[in-house]
Amino acid sequence: MITLPKLIGHRGAAARAPENTLVSFEAAADLGLTWIELDLYLTADSNLAVIHDRNLSRTTNGTGDVTKKKTSDLSSLDAGNGQPIPIFKEVIDLCIKRDLGLNIELKDNIGMERETVRVLRNLLEAYWPENLPLPLISSFDTTMLKASKSLLPHLPRGLLLEDIPPNWATTAQKLSCKSIHVNHHKIDESKIRLIREAGYLALAYTVNDPGIAEKLWHWGIDSLFTDLPPAMDRII
Repeated sequence: MITLPKLIGHRGAAARAPENTLVSFEAAADLGLTWIELDLYLTADSNLAVIHDRNLSRTTNGTGDVTKKKTSDLSSLDAGNGQPIPIFKEVIDLCIKRDLGLNIELKDNIGMERETVRVLRNLLEAYWPENLPLPLISSFDTTMLKASKSLLPHLPRGLLLEDIPPNWATTAQKLSCKSIHVNHHKIDESKIRLIREAGYLALAYTVNDPGIAEKLWHWGIDSLFTDLPPAMDRII
């Protein structure tokens, strides 16, 4: 079983700095968090861009599909406050520098699942240090998790869900998952108990209210993703 902290910085400290940027990850570390979460898409030249949306328009001053862009196309874009879109190798370097654990959410990239995981595997094998905990791979995309199980079998996997469907346990078992990640609006004490009694860690996203966080911990949740707004300072 993997060991996770009670709080994981969602896209870094997304309430304090542009999400999924190096300054956001640094901000989470500055606040005392030991794990961060990020999102990866495969670029057209087989690099891994750290960005949540397939379309560039919400989080950058660019437009179009990130998977159709080369790294050179992305390098000049502003991901907020003058920050660039990081590539995954830069985040590995930051994790080494700040001693951070990492939850990697693999985004949907239909038809390119194995190539995405192959690129991820090569980077982790080349650069991820033994002194840091193994990254947790998560996704809503079961095909991506299947590719992760095949190509990165030693890494723990987390099944991302909006809510708990009837077949959740069968899916998680087939994918050899270690954790179940659920929208905190859709989870309650009975669902947390169900997840944990089945042998999985229960995680909830994205919790920015300290009262809700304390209630979820009381119910037995293992870990929470948070954007780290100032309201959460008293429980960090």
